Amino acid sequence: MKMGILAISYGESPFYAAKSGEETAMNEKPLYWDASYEIVLALMDAFPHFDVDSVGTQELYQMILALPNFADDPALVNEGILNDILREWYEESTS
Repeated sequence: MKMGILAISYGESPFYAAKSGEETAMNEKPLYWDASYEIVLALMDAFPHFDVDSVGTQELYQMILALPNFADDPALVNEGILNDILREWYEESTS
């Protein structure tokens, strides 16, 4: 199957994530805002060399939306959810 590339940019930081609906549906569980730990694991896999200390909530939001198996409504997120995900990502990356 041919994979497309989705580029989402925030300022000067483009994020690329392979998008393939069929492969996502078959190989990975969909991600929703309430699955913060699973989102963190997907972020660590998609952006393994990313400096967590340098990411803000808007940039994190764009990164999550770029994950190939993210399936939730983008409008349902709030600052608290993003901060929880960011905190969890920091804790996982420093442990």
